[in-house]
Amino acid sequence: MRTRRRMQWRTRYPLPERTVRVLRPVRWLSAAGFLLETTLFALTLTEEEPSTWTLTWTGIGAVYFPLLFLLAHRMLRKDSRARASREG
Repeated sequence: MRTRRRMQWRTRYPLPERTVRVLRPVRWLSAAGFLLETTLFALTLTEEEPSTWTLTWTGIGAVYFPLLFLLAHRMLRKDSRARASREG
């Protein structure tokens, strides 16, 4: 008879090395994406007749990239704390 696995809702720390290797560039690329999207959003706002679609998509990007940055940064910070507590 098969046993049911419980769904894991929380991330276990420390993270696997592969995950850490992926999260480090994601953190900095999302910061760069935020700067780019915010700049484009501001430039679109200063146009004579800004396009609604451009404002919508750059506005979404201006919200999405900081959230992605915060998520990656939080996971990496928790990972480094877990590794430090295990070592010493």
